[in-house]
Amino acid sequence: MNNVVKQGLFTIILVFFCSSYLQAALYAEIDREQVNIGERFYLTLEIQGEHSNPPDLSNLGAEFHLNPAQRSVLTTHKTGLREVRTRWLIALRPKHSGRLEISALSFQEHTSEPLYIAVSETPSQPATPIQPHFGTDLSINLITDREQVYRNAQLLVTLDIYHNQPLPETVDFIPPQLAAGRVRTLDLPQTRVDEVSGEAYFHTRLRFAVFPDEVGLLEISGPGLRLPEENSFSITELYADMPDVEVLAPTEINPQQNWLPSNNLFMTDTTYALEDGLANQLIRQLSLVAVGTTLDKLPASLINTPPPAFYQLLSRESEEHHSSQGITSQIHETWIIRPTEPGELMHPASGIGWWDTLSEQNRYTQPQQPGIEQLISETQPAVQPSSLATNQPALNSPETSTRNIRAYATPTLAGLTVLLVTLTAVYAFYRQRKKATTEVPVLRHTTNQPKPRQTTPAVQQAEQTPAIPQVSEFHRAAVRSEHQAFMQLSEACQHNAGKPACSALILWAACFWLTNKLLIPNPSTRPMSVRHSTICCWIWSIT
Repeated sequence: MNNVVKQGLFTIILVFFCSSYLQAALYAEIDREQVNIGERFYLTLEIQGEHSNPPDLSNLGAEFHLNPAQRSVLTTHKTGLREVRTRWLIALRPKHSGRLEISALSFQEHTSEPLYIAVSETPSQPATPIQPHFGTDLSINLITDREQVYRNAQLLVTLDIYHNQPLPETVDFIPPQLAAGRVRTLDLPQTRVDEVSGEAYFHTRLRFAVFPDEVGLLEISGPGLRLPEENSFSITELYADMPDVEVLAPTEINPQQNWLPSNNLFMTDTTYALEDGLANQLIRQLSLVAVGTTLDKLPASLINTPPPAFYQLLSRESEEHHSSQGITSQIHETWIIRPTEPGELMHPASGIGWWDTLSEQNRYTQPQQPGIEQLISETQPAVQPSSLATNQPALNSPETSTRNIRAYATPTLAGLTVLLVTLTAVYAFYRQRKKATTEVPVLRHTTNQPKPRQTTPAVQQAEQTPAIPQVSEFHRAAVRSEHQAFMQLSEACQHNAGKPACSALILWAACFWLTNKLLIPNPSTRPMSVRHSTICCWIWSIT
């Protein structure tokens, strides 16, 4: 009985140690068994626990071209236990054909099994983008847009996540963690369905912009994602390591310039006068657009030198725009210029030096300087400096003010006089016209002739009938003359012609005077004729 118990305990201990050894073993597998020469395939290494550095791959360099290893940390929670595994994904490309061996790899105290792959002589198709190993329900892949980047320059990082089912809504996407530098998330996660190796997978993509501040090998961790503990996937955490990226030091630049790396840079400088008519005031606007640069690296002012006293900053607006192509920073400055002295003014120049990361050249962008002096000469009258002190007090003297008042009073008085005369003539015309229609028939019977004898109504009608056409014809002629004179006066006033207006007004007033003289011979009407004659003489004296 004791022997049976001892054998059972020995078996349990042996199984425990064997299982621990198997769990700690280094597993290696490849995604295919046969490739064409020049075609890439993928080697996956996985080991229990969390580790930073990959196994030594130097013994594979004789047979294959190696890409940097990408690390993923897989965390699984089962029945209250937390299990962590580390996975490396290495892209290999055979150097020659034949049956090639992937020798055993060692990591700490563990060794993987050797693998073999057949390489044919058939040239391969153009290389396809790196894809992760699709052996699990969730895989991750990381791509950078370059292998070398200048300090403070932009490095684009693309994170591709492949999964066979939709991600839960509570998933957390973790951006890259940079020790020295800045990281920007460019857009929201975008998911689509792609076909990989004949199978459909959900493909979620995120993009990041990384700006390192230290020279050397880029030290960065992540990015990755974190799933809730209760999910339908086999893992809860998945991280990917950045490929090896070298950060280059700045090149030699002008000591007076700051180091500003950018993919592209644009600058504009415009000046215009104010539309409200204010003299000696101009507006100068400067704009700067930098592609692949953050706002904190742009200059504090777009003017190279300190602004002069007659410069005043109205506004400064800055914006950092994120897109799938990277970061675009913009700055807009508005200055108001109020020159205090006549003559030529020294205006600060605008320009900026920067390093073109695409062509790797040092550039200097300086927009065309606006015609500030010409604009100032248009808005500010030219004054000689020697006569400035002499003429300045005279501008505010009483004599100058009186002269200005007289200059404006003369045309105003003339206009009021013409208006008054016109109103007087119109009033007299309508009054005289009313009297002509009411008094003419009566005046024929108020003469000094003896009273005619009594006649019958038929005889009276016969005597009065010839007289009516004579008065009517004369009245029509007077009206026509008056109308012609009035039209001449109206046309002269519309054309703002002073002398023709006065001449037409005299002719129009003469029509009234002649009417009173001919149609109203009664002495009682003489004062009206005298008044019209006086008005005409007064108008003639004004002209």
